[in-house]
Amino acid sequence: MQKIISTIILSVLMISQMSAQTIFWGGPGNKDSEFNGGLNGWTTKGLASAVADSAGNAVWTHSKTANAAPFIFGGGTPSANVAVNSKSKANGAAVFNSAYLETRGVFANIGTGKGPAPCYPKGSTGITSGTTATQVGVLTSPIIDCSAQTTVGVWFYQLYYKFNGTTSIEVTHDGTTWQEFPINVVSPAVNGNVNNRLLVDISSAAAGFANVQFRFKWSGGLYFWVIDDVYLANLPDNDLALSQPFYTPGSYATPLSQICGDTFVIQATVSNKGGKTQQNLVLAGYVTDVSGQLYFADSIVIDDLAPGTSDTVVTNGRFDPKDLPVGEYKITWRTYTPGATDATTADNSMSAKFEVTESTFAKEPIADDDVRAGGHYLYGNQFRTSNCWNPKDDFYATQATIQLTSTSSSGGAGTLEGYQVVVYVLKVKDDVLSDFSNFETTKDINAADGSLEIVGLGDYTCAGEADFDDINVPLLDFDGKKLRLDPSTRYFVVVDHPAEQTGSDVVRHAANLTGFKDFGMATFNTPVYVEAQGRWFTGFTGNPQPVVRLGIENTFVGNKDIKQLDVNSLKIKTNPVVNKTLDLTINLDKTSDANLMILDLQGRVISSTDLQSVQTKDMSLDVSSCKSGNYFVKLSTKDGIRTLQFNVAK
Repeated sequence: MQKIISTIILSVLMISQMSAQTIFWGGPGNKDSEFNGGLNGWTTKGLASAVADSAGNAVWTHSKTANAAPFIFGGGTPSANVAVNSKSKANGAAVFNSAYLETRGVFANIGTGKGPAPCYPKGSTGITSGTTATQVGVLTSPIIDCSAQTTVGVWFYQLYYKFNGTTSIEVTHDGTTWQEFPINVVSPAVNGNVNNRLLVDISSAAAGFANVQFRFKWSGGLYFWVIDDVYLANLPDNDLALSQPFYTPGSYATPLSQICGDTFVIQATVSNKGGKTQQNLVLAGYVTDVSGQLYFADSIVIDDLAPGTSDTVVTNGRFDPKDLPVGEYKITWRTYTPGATDATTADNSMSAKFEVTESTFAKEPIADDDVRAGGHYLYGNQFRTSNCWNPKDDFYATQATIQLTSTSSSGGAGTLEGYQVVVYVLKVKDDVLSDFSNFETTKDINAADGSLEIVGLGDYTCAGEADFDDINVPLLDFDGKKLRLDPSTRYFVVVDHPAEQTGSDVVRHAANLTGFKDFGMATFNTPVYVEAQGRWFTGFTGNPQPVVRLGIENTFVGNKDIKQLDVNSLKIKTNPVVNKTLDLTINLDKTSDANLMILDLQGRVISSTDLQSVQTKDMSLDVSSCKSGNYFVKLSTKDGIRTLQFNVAK
């Protein structure tokens, strides 16, 4: 059994439904638990502000509507009108409205010191400069007797919208010393949000003590945190959770011609949130298509897992997706203890999709937000070509597809008009190790002694594009010719963004911020180079996946420089194709290894079949995935190629 173990103290537990926990303080109908009509027995205190004499104003308040109103910010995003998803939201909730305390609800007030308890110093540019946010406020419970309890968890609903803030629960049993339990550490991402229920294990600070108080603590700046239905409860016996599964595909979308050799592994962190040691628990993983057809499954047994600990586990099996046709697929990770009833099954599994495409690399299915670094930076994706090309394969990068957004200096909508987009294709040098441990992080793209080589580029000036429109940038090599790719090679495809100009619109890069925030990723999956710091970073905090897609083509079709095989070497028996198969006859002059490929009219590969030691052979190729229209079938050997056109009629 192969196992990678990193034991940690687990304090934050995801809860999705009522279970067998014993509630010993608060509960449904309790005014303190539900903030019914006010903060009631809770007290609040402001501890810090960027404007020192305003620290006392950094307090929690009661919201009758259980949301962050009257927060108004940048056109209403994030929305302040969404309520926390608690059982008793109708009678109100507690809220720390950081953004309102900074701005009084006016975006232009950021960095002006006009808010009741500003988080950014007066005169700073706050969100665009990376200025440290200073704003701390606590909401403290009444004194609670936990002397008879062996385990204690704080059970509550939250709506947390993150920008530059951090959240935690602090606990004291002597009224003086507070022990901190950080929460919302991994999720959400910047500009993301969670509206969920948590159980935070505070047993180490509360169990067995008679005079316990706990407090919700906000530190940082902007956006808000809404809390409701706060209970104290005992921990359940059986409560496993799965987190941080490794997103094993090299990219969300990979061309069919490049997917082989992208070996999948099943890896995730398994946590015991309950009060009982779990024995012979299982981590399992599955690869299916969207209809549920199974392509791969593997599992491993973990001997035991003590309460409050977490193991990162890898199964032994490996999966090469080389035989997957073009389409959409799903990976599922699951943990369970056979024979045990888990208290909360919602956090026992996670899933993520990936795609096999005809000709496009991508790290995301769609953008849902945007990001940028301060100053001049490069941002993009790492893509890898496969290690199983045929000898005659000739793949080229044709274009990069990106998306951008623009915000005016006043916080409203901006324009992309005239913005120049420059895309670089950088080849990772062969001497860089697979884990990038020897990558030269302090060398820019022009450094001869760096880890990268510029092999291609493209540029485009925006004219009429709106936010989140596709911008297609043609790519060429330095001789103005098609950009040829090498097999088994890593490439960074990055967009060059200049520094912001004072008073000008701020252009940000569109990205998917929510789809992959809870997953582990390969090193330098989304590389960032920040000029002011003179170094490469593996990505932005929160794991956003930028829209920087790469289109490729195989230039066999119509390539006059390659020798043509005899007209009898490949014949189509029936054309057009009216059933699900393309029937062919191969008749070569001599025995040879060969490849049969189906392509669309743009040269994008739909399927590829390798043949060993063939001379004369009848073949039937599956074309059921092809829509009605014209296609090419290409036969390739070391002696040349023959390409024929056929029609699919459905």
